[in-house]
Amino acid sequence: MAKEEIFFLACLRLFLKGEAVSADEIRNEIQICLEEGMDWHLILSWSHWHGVTPLIYHILKKTDWAGIPEEITEILERRFRVNMARNLFLSAEIDRVFEALGKRGIMSIPIKGIFLSEEVYPDISFRMITDIDLLIRREDLMSAEESLVELGYCRDYPLREEFFPENCYTLHMEKGEKNGQKICVELHWGLANRRDYSLPLDNWWKKISSMVADKSAGNRSMIGNGPTINNGSMVVDRSMVADRRNVQNGYSKSGTRRLRMGPEITLIYLTINAHMSHYLFLKQLVDIAQVIKFYEQDMDWKNVTCIARELGLLDNLIFALGLVQKMFDVTIAESPTHQSTPWKQRLLQSLFTEERLIRGKIGQDMRQFLLLLLLHEKVVFHSIRKVLFSSQEAVAYRYSLAPQSCRTYLYLFLNPFFSLYRLLRGSVVDCWAGKGIGKG
Repeated sequence: MAKEEIFFLACLRLFLKGEAVSADEIRNEIQICLEEGMDWHLILSWSHWHGVTPLIYHILKKTDWAGIPEEITEILERRFRVNMARNLFLSAEIDRVFEALGKRGIMSIPIKGIFLSEEVYPDISFRMITDIDLLIRREDLMSAEESLVELGYCRDYPLREEFFPENCYTLHMEKGEKNGQKICVELHWGLANRRDYSLPLDNWWKKISSMVADKSAGNRSMIGNGPTINNGSMVVDRSMVADRRNVQNGYSKSGTRRLRMGPEITLIYLTINAHMSHYLFLKQLVDIAQVIKFYEQDMDWKNVTCIARELGLLDNLIFALGLVQKMFDVTIAESPTHQSTPWKQRLLQSLFTEERLIRGKIGQDMRQFLLLLLLHEKVVFHSIRKVLFSSQEAVAYRYSLAPQSCRTYLYLFLNPFFSLYRLLRGSVVDCWAGKGIGKG
């Protein structure tokens, strides 16, 4: 690897290692790279693309900025402070959203960015957050939308709920602030595309509702009992959701109680999210590694493997954990990666290299498509068929059109050609051009 790649990866590894004795070798790598000098603008490009600028800043600050140009120091510090201010602002905003939803009796669970920054990371400023993601029940969608409208939010497209395509599982709402920055809230009634991932959310919500009812009645016996597999359907207690008081590392949410996903489902969901993004952003792999580190004592790996197998996600889980172990040298005591077949591990080692992941070339490589085809051939073929031959409602949703308009019928005819063009452009043209982050 080039020295910029070695340095960039060493910074992320050092963050995850913390003060461990094994981190001394990583510190030496960073020091050697600093002494030799690097293309700092390339480091800035990678940091921004992968969403890890706060982590790079945090690690370099510990070196007292030795060997780092003043211009780069100022850029990193400015970006870190902007991210910290935005995260604090979003954290205050989510309190308002929770209060508005609570008044209507709507249960919601924070997922991804805001949850991870408050719960899993050592400091709220260490993770970059683009929007507020909340998981709600499908039947609460319209009421939740009305609550957000009262707070000044609006949809970014004029589409009624009855025209949502089958595979839709999010509603994006936003509002603009006086400083010109937009605040976005995404309401999720699913954790992934239903055509590709079959997750028993209805069963989970029934269990959560009963847990909340028992909690209100003073019965705490259901919290922490662990998951059970019942007649082929999964019923989850602690692994799906827990009740917490948001006071961590001195960062208090004024005693506000929130529901959260438990360690096992959090880990599985993050692997699904990274898989859907084709592992383009290292932030997602860092999230997985940080969750493993934070829940080291609480994570039930047998339960993780059992849930993933029941949901048909074991390959996803093994694939993502293998990348995390390879990239960040993370030790997982009872990792299920040993259950994968040797040829899949060899593909993982040869196709998803550190250099390709850092430079962002995974998305422009035809071999990545072939790998996904080998791991999930049924999902890939089903997805291609669905995209090429979409329903009228799906096409209207994809291109932000009125379902019954003449343009929708035109796009219904053109959609297969557009879809094939996007596939070929992303997998072949960019592959030939050798594009990556920081390159033209």
